[in-house]
Amino acid sequence: MHTYLLLSRINADSIVRVKGYGEALLVNECDNKTMCSAQQHEKNRRMDFVIDPETM
Repeated sequence: MHTYLLLSRINADSIVRVKGYGEALLVNECDNKTMCSAQQHEKNRRMDFVIDPETM
């Protein structure tokens, strides 16, 4: 995601934080040991990022 943001012309100094979650913080019961649909597993593949608009 960090690379994607840079390729999207977001100034590197504007990127305050990029955090991937996945199994560290599930939004449902679908970890790698649980049989779930692909769609259910996709809900746990997410990232949060913070961009400081004052440095853009």
